[in-house]
Amino acid sequence: LQIIAACEIDLVQPGDPTGDTLTVSLHFQQTCSRVEFAGEIADYQAFTVTKADQVSGQESIKVTAHNPDNFFTPWSSHPFLEDVRVEYRQVGDAIWKRARTTEGTFDNLKDKANSEGFAETFVDVSKWEDSEYELRLFSFCGNQPGATGFYASKAIAGHVDRVEPRIFGGFAEPADGIWTPGDMIAVRMTEEVDCRTPYTFNAHVVIKGDESQIVVDNDQLDLKCDGDTIEVAFSMYSLLYSIPDLLGKEITVFVENSRDKAGNFQEVSVKWSFKVGDFDLNNTAVLLTLYFEELSISDYTKDSDSFNEQVVSEACALASCEEGQEPIVADVREGSIWLDLQWPQDTGSYSSVERFFQNLENSTSSGDMLLSGAELKSLSYKEAVLPQVEDPNNQAAGIEDVDVEYIRPPVGAIVGAVVGGTLFLALVFVAIWILWGKKNAQTHTKDDESSISSSSDSVASDVKIATITNITEI
Repeated sequence: LQIIAACEIDLVQPGDPTGDTLTVSLHFQQTCSRVEFAGEIADYQAFTVTKADQVSGQESIKVTAHNPDNFFTPWSSHPFLEDVRVEYRQVGDAIWKRARTTEGTFDNLKDKANSEGFAETFVDVSKWEDSEYELRLFSFCGNQPGATGFYASKAIAGHVDRVEPRIFGGFAEPADGIWTPGDMIAVRMTEEVDCRTPYTFNAHVVIKGDESQIVVDNDQLDLKCDGDTIEVAFSMYSLLYSIPDLLGKEITVFVENSRDKAGNFQEVSVKWSFKVGDFDLNNTAVLLTLYFEELSISDYTKDSDSFNEQVVSEACALASCEEGQEPIVADVREGSIWLDLQWPQDTGSYSSVERFFQNLENSTSSGDMLLSGAELKSLSYKEAVLPQVEDPNNQAAGIEDVDVEYIRPPVGAIVGAVVGGTLFLALVFVAIWILWGKKNAQTHTKDDESSISSSSDSVASDVKIATITNITEI
C-alpha cells in the first residue's frame, strides 16, 4: 500500500521515496463444511414407514451422508467443523430436532466418515407419530459467525403411516341396497388408495340365484380407482350373465388387497350386498363406447350425418335389430374417434346388444364396414327414462306450453283492510261528535251549568252506545 497526495499522483514514479509502502497479508474465512444426502434416500428423495415396519420391529430410516468437498477438505481436516448430524421436523413445524439413532444416541457423522467422505446412520422413528415429516443434514462450525458457521442440506420429505385402509363409515354404494341403471357400485375407504396401474387390489362378485351361485371374477369386471374410492362395474364381457338375468337377484361384492399410498395393505376384505331392482328394460338404454383408432375427428366432421347413418345401419345389421330398436349416436369425441352408441334394451332372451357384441369381432373381416375398424371399449346401462303419457283425446293438440303462475288471493289482507277502514271511520265520527258537543256547551251561560252537565252526560252516553253498536256490526 502506498499513500500519495491526489494532486501529485501523476508526478510519482515507481520507487520514488516520496511515498511509504506497507505489506498486507489477506486470509479468506473458510465456510462450514458442506453435507449432502447420498445412497437410497437420495435416489428416492423420500422415505416411508409403514405398519409392516412396525410389526417387524424395524422402524428406522437408513441415512447416508456425503462430503462433496472431501477431496479438498475432509471433515476430519476442517479447522472449525464440530458436528455433522441428522435433524427432523413434522411438516408445518418451525423447529428442527436432532434425530436419535436406533441405539438411542446422537450420532456425529463427522467421526463416522470414511476416506471417500461417506457416513451412515440409522434414525429411530418408533416414537414418531403418524404424520408427514422432513429430514435434513446439518453441519455446525462453532468458531465462525453468521452464515459461514453452519450448512444445511436440502430437506427430504417422508411419511409415517402405520394404519391400513378400511371402509369409510361402514357403508358402500348403492347405499339404499337397490341397484338400478345409473347407480354406482363403489366403496369409499378411510384414506386415499394406491391407484397406480396395474391395480394391486382385486374384486369379485357373487350372484345369488334361485338354486345356485355364480361368481364373476376380477377379469370379468371393470374396476376404477380414484382417490379414496374403488368402483366396480359389470364389464361388457360379463354379458354372458346379462342384465335381464340379474333382475331381482342378490349380489355380494368383495374387494381385497387394496393398499394406501404408504403401502399398507387392507387386512380385512371389504364386503357389501345389494339387490338388482326390477326395473322396466323397455325404458332402459344401453350405452356402448366404440373406438376408431385409424380415424380422426376430421373424418367424422366431413359428413357427420352420413357417418352416423352408416354406423347405425351396420350396427343394426350385426344385431338383427327389429323396428323400433335402432340405436342412435349419442356422442362423438375428438382425437381418434370415440363414439357412444345408445341402444334401447329389449326383453328377449338374446337382446340386440348381445347379438351386436357377439358379431362385432366377425365384422373385422370386412374392410368396407366402418365398424370393422372399431373396438368396443365399454358398456353401461343408462338410468330408466319414464315413458311419455299419451293423450287419447288429443285435448292438448295445438296448445303451446305456457308457464302459468297461480297467485292466491290475499283474503286475510282484504279482511284486515275492511276492518281497519271501518274502525277508522267510526273513530272519526266519535271525535266529531264530541267536538260538536263541547262547542255547543260553550254557548250556554253559567246559570245553565246543571242543564249543560245533564246534556253532556246524555251525549256521552249516546256516544258509548253508538261506538259499541258500530263495532258489533263489523
